[in-house]
Amino acid sequence: MVSAHVHLSQSSIYRENYILQGSILWCRFCNIKVDHKIKSIIDKHLQTLKHENNKKNANNSNHLIQRTIPSLTGNTLNEKEKINIEVVEAFTFTDIPLEKIEKLKPFLMKYCKNGGLITRANQLREKYLPLSYEIELQNLKNSIIDKIICITIDETTDHCGRHAVNLLFSFDNQTKLARTEFLSIVNASSISQFVMDTLHFYKIPYKNIIFFISDNASYMKLAYSHLSPFLPRMKHNCLAHILNLIGETWVDFKKFELVNRLVRENYQSNYTIDNVTNHLLNLIRLVNDLEFFKIRNKAIALFVYSRIVGLQAFLSSGRSTPPISNELDQILAEANCDEESFAMIFSQAFSLAYEKCEKHLSHHLALSLFRAKQCFDPRFIQSNIAHHNMTDYGIIEVLHSPTDNLIQEWAIYCGLNESVEELIDLDVYWRGKTHLLLELSALALVYIWLPVSGVDVKRSFSSYKSILSDKRIALKEESIQMLNFLYFNLGGNVNYDLLDSE
Repeated sequence: MVSAHVHLSQSSIYRENYILQGSILWCRFCNIKVDHKIKSIIDKHLQTLKHENNKKNANNSNHLIQRTIPSLTGNTLNEKEKINIEVVEAFTFTDIPLEKIEKLKPFLMKYCKNGGLITRANQLREKYLPLSYEIELQNLKNSIIDKIICITIDETTDHCGRHAVNLLFSFDNQTKLARTEFLSIVNASSISQFVMDTLHFYKIPYKNIIFFISDNASYMKLAYSHLSPFLPRMKHNCLAHILNLIGETWVDFKKFELVNRLVRENYQSNYTIDNVTNHLLNLIRLVNDLEFFKIRNKAIALFVYSRIVGLQAFLSSGRSTPPISNELDQILAEANCDEESFAMIFSQAFSLAYEKCEKHLSHHLALSLFRAKQCFDPRFIQSNIAHHNMTDYGIIEVLHSPTDNLIQEWAIYCGLNESVEELIDLDVYWRGKTHLLLELSALALVYIWLPVSGVDVKRSFSSYKSILSDKRIALKEESIQMLNFLYFNLGGNVNYDLLDSE
């Protein structure tokens, strides 16, 4: 018997009309299950009048929602429409509720040219919010054509008890909110269906999806397994969440209470368990690793593998020889305590962390991709001639089956004899190589900017919660979805380099 997964993977027509709910084949237009055991039944359903009408109505509905964008963005917009669309964009960019326009209108009418053209809040919400949304949506659709894309997804429960799921696209050093959806049930089937529906909505080829970033929850991992047959290039990345789990072994390690008591009773200072474990065990390293994964305005993807390997070595070494500092030596000496017994406590903590690290990281699918991406760091290539073999990076599909021109460019790249600075900006480096290594630089600029964690999806929920404050819980779901889309995507134009420097 052929499974429903196999049927969908073998036919683009099936994928267009059917979705999976667990192991059940479900018609996306008729909202009914279809017996997948017999192929003729699957084909027959597609030919029924009911299915054809439902599909036609759905497509017509999409056309109404996605009205002709050129007419919205061209010269056909009158002055009033342009001003009110810009008001919506300005308010969402600055996180100002649209209803605040009622208090600002008198000032705008008195001191601003054409201020009288600005409409009331209900018209901004009912007419100009959808127009602004459609324009920005079309901009996103145009910008992702033929792009390699990373998906980031997460779920939260809002003030009204709804399960809100945000799905983001990352590409070309940009991250955009693609969709917000409210799911009645959050499980592997509903998440995988939401992802597939979003890809179909944006008409993204399956081969263009290479990363699926989520937390390490079991239903997210199962959703990834549901999606894998259709998205064969996609790898699951939840490394930052795993590092957080590893760090929690110290937070939950009960025997550290003995150290805390020793410090309180025998060492007259403000030391607590937090600064003892951090200061004495160099656990700031774990904190730094987590902070590293939160960096969002620099090309750091090439350094993930070396950070993970370094962490594994650090934890492994600590199992047998935990780093006992001079401060702890002094505390133990003053209290006439046995250093060896306390060293065993720290050794056990390292062992627990190392076991969790090995359990989650040693065979992680994303780790092999991060290892391969090191090839786009010229310092890595120049450090050892053994790094010059292109086939070693074959998990990157283009390097597995390279064009003749790419092979030539790779040979030039490996043969470059140039002094590369330690703190090189990889984005600047590869943009400077476009004249010499056209194909390779284009490929590198995709992979160096791949996101390494779900920090952006957390940011998207921050904007979502600011929209749905306690005073605005009556907002329609459709309005929330459009506002969240605009809040995140227009706000995403902020120059974070400038913010960091202030």
